[in-house]
Amino acid sequence: MEDEKVQRYVEEFNAIFEKLTGKGKTQAAIGILQEMGKDRRFQEIVNRKNGNNNEQATEKQKNFLRGLGVEFPENISKKEASALINEALNGNGQTTH
Repeated sequence: MEDEKVQRYVEEFNAIFEKLTGKGKTQAAIGILQEMGKDRRFQEIVNRKNGNNNEQATEKQKNFLRGLGVEFPENISKKEASALINEALNGNGQTTH
């Protein structure tokens, strides 16, 4: 797996390098490759965050909701639980962080 990842980066670097001209193209190719990596990591974070929308709420969330006296369906999602927690806390004059 790791070897495949390294190979992919080498191939991407070479493809970028071949398209560049002039002095400093090695540094330019490295910079572009770094930015591509940042873009990938950001997209992974977004995908992970969006993926939590349908995941089952954690027991900690459910217990907190119960402690707040909030009724909820047992199959509540993380996102729904989070919204209910915020709503309950804000309704009680407390703030969320």
